[in-house]
Amino acid sequence: MTLKPVIEANPMTLKPLKKLLLIALLTALPAAALAASYVTDKLEVTLRTGPGLDYRIVTMLKAGQRLEVLGDGDGWTNVRTAGKEGWLVSRFISEGVPLLPQLAAAKAELGKAVEAEKAQGRKRRTAKRAEKSQLGA
Repeated sequence: MTLKPVIEANPMTLKPLKKLLLIALLTALPAAALAASYVTDKLEVTLRTGPGLDYRIVTMLKAGQRLEVLGDGDGWTNVRTAGKEGWLVSRFISEGVPLLPQLAAAKAELGKAVEAEKAQGRKRRTAKRAEKSQLGA
């Protein structure tokens, strides 16, 4: 018995397959590269000794850190936080609490609520078992 190849080495048959393979590779590679990278949400900004990039860094401030505004001018704001005073680029200051600390608080609250509900469920099951055992006795 002689086996015949499924695809013969005919240039007319291979051209569409080569094109299809090339198109698949070209569309898959950029999509894979784009889906793998994100901007981090762990923002830190510099608190400096003066209003400009030439001034020394006092410390790094994390997103959500509370500030006391002392004054501002020309894109920089003079602030005090955690006992340190310095200048911060004004666009990094928000009037409201940033979303990350709000999300962390909401997750903690949800976790407490879930644990409380589990405890209530355990109490109900224990009470039902006790009731069944009294009825059966």
